[in-house]
Amino acid sequence: MFAAVRGAADRARHGEGPYLIEAMTYRMGAHTSSDDPTRYRLETELQTWSAKDPIARYQAWLKEQGMLDDAAAATINKEVEASVRTIRDRLRSMAPPAAGEAIFGRVYGQPPDSFREEREEFEASLEGT
Repeated sequence: MFAAVRGAADRARHGEGPYLIEAMTYRMGAHTSSDDPTRYRLETELQTWSAKDPIARYQAWLKEQGMLDDAAAATINKEVEASVRTIRDRLRSMAPPAAGEAIFGRVYGQPPDSFREEREEFEASLEGT
């Protein structure tokens, strides 16, 4: 990753334009809270990919370089948890959007007729509940 970013930055600095770097990794957790990944992958697969976890590897590298210790990592983790808690609390305090808006809102600037019809059908189905 470091080499890819450094190379792209160097090329961009020399006027060769912007670059897109696609970073692919393995999804360690479930798709959703109701998903059970043990139905479609083995524990050995998860263990193999856990050893390649970029966050854990980067943390280990920072420690090897003397740029991070356990105390600093704990402080960072506490700050992250506090930020996440603040964001989660703010989101939970917001009024939920109307059902149609939550699903169909902000999808199209000018929705096609088929999309409008689907939204109207959905909203009509809510009126009967």
